[in-house]
Amino acid sequence: MAAATPTKLLTFDEWSELGWDTIKTTELVDGEVVPVAYTRAIHEWVKKQAAKIFWSYFARNPVGEVYPEVIFELNERLGRRPDVSIFVPDRIPPAEGPFVGSPEIVFEVVSSETTEEADRRIRDYFAYGAKYVVMAYPESRSFWVYDSASRAHRLESNESLTFPDLLPGFSARVGDFFPGPPPNT
Repeated sequence: MAAATPTKLLTFDEWSELGWDTIKTTELVDGEVVPVAYTRAIHEWVKKQAAKIFWSYFARNPVGEVYPEVIFELNERLGRRPDVSIFVPDRIPPAEGPFVGSPEIVFEVVSSETTEEADRRIRDYFAYGAKYVVMAYPESRSFWVYDSASRAHRLESNESLTFPDLLPGFSARVGDFFPGPPPNT
């Protein structure tokens, strides 16, 4: 039996040159091209709703910007695509070139990734500059809000998401990020 040929590890630039058909369905993790899990309709709905809620806030308070589904170069061999990214003015990316480093606020909808994959994402975002990572769980209509890679608090459907140090006056009820009425409890 022939030995398997090792796969060449790619840089972010090499990965981005593979073309949109490849990079739109993958991320670059430690130089390896990793397929992004297929998402369900609920994942896309929550992501869309999050972008709308943040856009609405920024329309009234021009203190930042929202970017859904953009690719970030975290390091030479690490490229991530958060569901929704929020930047404040001093960190808004330039119009040219890649988005480098993490956004201040990362919003991810958890649908099919493993706990290990989600944990790695959280650590990656904080290692490259995130201030908060919000993990949204459609099944339980709740969030885990991280302010470091190792510290988080849970918000239930009737509680409010806030970022007083980054987004003054922003407050959104967690249940508003999910479709339909809350389940009977």
